[in-house]
Amino acid sequence: MIPGAILQNAVMAALRAKGLTVTDFARHAKTSTGNVRYCVFGVSSGGRGSQLRDDLIDYAGRGLVLQIYASRMVSEAEKLREWAA
Repeated sequence: MIPGAILQNAVMAALRAKGLTVTDFARHAKTSTGNVRYCVFGVSSGGRGSQLRDDLIDYAGRGLVLQIYASRMVSEAEKLREWAA
């Protein structure tokens, strides 16, 4: 999954579905919410940032995150096709 707004949206939705927050994950991972935000948006994309992003996706529920992410990517691709026509 590509870091950015769509991934952030998918992760947040999956966390909410489980009754969790980014703060819950940050405490679990012993990091700051800022670091979590940076890794989701790709600002922190080195080894630690990539690992933190994977851990966050697992914490939120990889299957649900992937489902939400894929649905949103398809929707955005359809919008792009319409704009390009």
